[in-house]
Amino acid sequence: GSYFQAPSGLPLIQHSLLLLLEMVKEGAFSIETVVARASHAPAQIFDVIDRGFIREGYWADLVIVDPAEKTVVQDSQLYSQCNWSPFSEEIFSNSISSTIVSGHLAYHQGTLNTNHIGKRVEFGSERR
Repeated sequence: GSYFQAPSGLPLIQHSLLLLLEMVKEGAFSIETVVARASHAPAQIFDVIDRGFIREGYWADLVIVDPAEKTVVQDSQLYSQCNWSPFSEEIFSNSISSTIVSGHLAYHQGTLNTNHIGKRVEFGSERR
């Protein structure tokens, strides 16, 4: 189709942390920078309530990484609806073992848990 019919954006979210961890491995920046920029900064910039940090009383939104297990990106294992990735066949040095969203196990070793859905994110401006 034409440019105006083409979908915008790229399906990157599933592998974004793995990509950032590759950058850490290459020495581009530290793991602390990844945490600060990928978790803390968005929560602060958008005034997200009770998320973005590991703190008592905050929602548990965590990713457990296995640094001993590699990830080979396969189109057949994608969770995006478009079913393709710019990282197809890429080999990442780490793997995502588990993802916890709003305190519930959402993903574990290749299996999505759809019994619990994430809680709605609230912003500071909503409290006013």
